[in-house]
Amino acid sequence: MRDNKELLAKLINMTGSIDGDIVFMPMISKCKGLMVGEQVEYTPEEMERLMYIAEQQGIKVRFKSFEAFDGRMAVVKDEVRIGIRAGMSFDEYVYTLAHELAHWFLHFDKGDTITSDNHQEYEEQADRAAKMLLLALSA
Repeated sequence: MRDNKELLAKLINMTGSIDGDIVFMPMISKCKGLMVGEQVEYTPEEMERLMYIAEQQGIKVRFKSFEAFDGRMAVVKDEVRIGIRAGMSFDEYVYTLAHELAHWFLHFDKGDTITSDNHQEYEEQADRAAKMLLLALSA
C-alpha cells in the first residue's frame, strides 16, 4: 500500500488546487445514498483508480468549499469538472468521486439533472453505479 502522503501529493498535482481543508485519513464512515448504514472503508488505491478514470476521460477534479452538497459535476466551456466538498472523510471523498463519475457516464446527455423531474431517479442510478464501480475497483 502506498504511503498516504505520497498519494495525497499525487492527488494535489492531478487536481491542480485545493480550495479549503482536505482531510486525508482512511477511516470508516457512513456514506450517502445506498451506502447509508453500511460500514465502508476504502483504500488509497481505489481513490487513485478513480482519479485515473477521471483523468482518462478528461475530467478535472477539484476540492471545493461547497456548503449545500458533497459533489457536483458540470460542463463549463466544454470542460467537464467534478467538484468535491473539502473537509469530508477520505471514504466520503472516494464515494463522492465514484458517484459523480457515475453521473458522467450515465447522465452526461441529460442536461441539468438537479432541476429535472427525474432527479431522484438519477441520484439512485448514480448511487447504484458508484457502488458497483467501487466493488469492481476493490476486487
